[in-house]
Amino acid sequence: MARSVGNDEEWKFFDTARLNVSGGNGGKGCVAFLRLKGEPLGGPAGGRGGKGGDIYLICDEGINTLAPVRNKVHVRATHGRGGLGKSKDGCNGRDIYVRGEVK
Repeated sequence: MARSVGNDEEWKFFDTARLNVSGGNGGKGCVAFLRLKGEPLGGPAGGRGGKGGDIYLICDEGINTLAPVRNKVHVRATHGRGGLGKSKDGCNGRDIYVRGEVK
């Protein structure tokens, strides 16, 4: 009788995994100048771009297999948003946490 690969105990436990990770890029700043009625040279008023997202590998002794990590090979954090006028900074990218096993 043939056994399915998904039900085979040998395929449920992995001790190595390869990940392709990339952090997010930071957002672009905004070039803007303050314009007031009484001040012809008001100065800069552009916002900074947001920080790109980071990827963290969290080791957990309670996990006994790397199967969830092997199912998602490409891990990408989000990019930061660009800045706006009136000194408004862009939003930061979202961080990604990947759980793994301690050997």
